[in-house]
Amino acid sequence: MKILYTQDQIEDRIADMAQEIVAKYDPKTTVFVSLLNGAVPFTFLLMQAILRLKPEFHPNVQHMYVSRYGDNREAGKLKVIDDLPPDYRDLHGRQ
Repeated sequence: MKILYTQDQIEDRIADMAQEIVAKYDPKTTVFVSLLNGAVPFTFLLMQAILRLKPEFHPNVQHMYVSRYGDNREAGKLKVIDDLPPDYRDLHGRQ
C-alpha cells in the first residue's frame, strides 16, 4: 500500500483551510454543505479546526445525500436521495 499523504500533512492542510475560511467568510451567512456519507469525516475535522481558531464562528453545517447507485449497485445517473432542508435549498446571498 502506498501512502499518499501522512496524517500530519492532512491535519496541516485542514488547519490551513480553516484559517482561510475564518479569515474570508462571515459565520452569519456561511453554510457548509456536506455530502453524506463520504464527506462527514472530513467535515467533522474541518469544523473542529475552525472552532479551535475562532470558537465564536458557530459553523452552519447542512447535509445532502446523493448517490449514483440504484438497488442493483450499478453506477448510473447522479440523484439526490435527501436534499437540503427547505430553508437552505436556495443558497443565493449566502457564502
